[in-house]
Amino acid sequence: ERFSVAPPKQQLEAGHFVQYVHSLHPALENGVVHSTLNAQLEADVQHILDNRLLELRRLNVHNGAVLVVDNRSNQIVAWAVGGETLHDVPGAAYNAVTVPRQPGSTLKPFVYSLAIERGWTPATIIRDAPLSEQVGDRMHSYHNYSRTYYGNVRLRVALANSLNIPAVRALEFVGPATLLKCLRAVGVRSLDANPDFYGDGLALGDGEISLYE
Repeated sequence: ERFSVAPPKQQLEAGHFVQYVHSLHPALENGVVHSTLNAQLEADVQHILDNRLLELRRLNVHNGAVLVVDNRSNQIVAWAVGGETLHDVPGAAYNAVTVPRQPGSTLKPFVYSLAIERGWTPATIIRDAPLSEQVGDRMHSYHNYSRTYYGNVRLRVALANSLNIPAVRALEFVGPATLLKCLRAVGVRSLDANPDFYGDGLALGDGEISLYE
């Protein structure tokens, strides 16, 4: 008698999250782990992420991740990875929440907060003008995303508009070593190289950390 093997009808929800939790409890077999994940929010966020990735396929964008944290309790309430429900997505098996990637502008608030601790204020004027620095044996020119320079701007304006050059100047004031010490103190473990390895570009995310971190 011929028979065929069909995939299971019940799909594992939040599969990447479950795998991560299981990695923390490798000896767990029949026990129960209580998590803070919100099932409905998890499903909604996964749906939004997958729909967005479908829209971006024409731009060759296939992966993404969303981590939702309740800042009041520091609890994770949603953990969505692009491709978890889209089985034809390249790299869907990778848990993009835990894979180190360049964080872009997300470190800028740390840079400015450290500058304020050292005497700057939200009203401090920062010069937003062409800036070049030697990186290795070459000169690297910094640019804002808009490719526009705005002259003298206040710190609060530079942060609110995520300007790149003022952030680099703020890190020049603070120092990459001080920023690394701060990040490591709050739980970032991926940035384990010497401060000189990252340089002032660390303010713009030239080091790799995970979304989870």
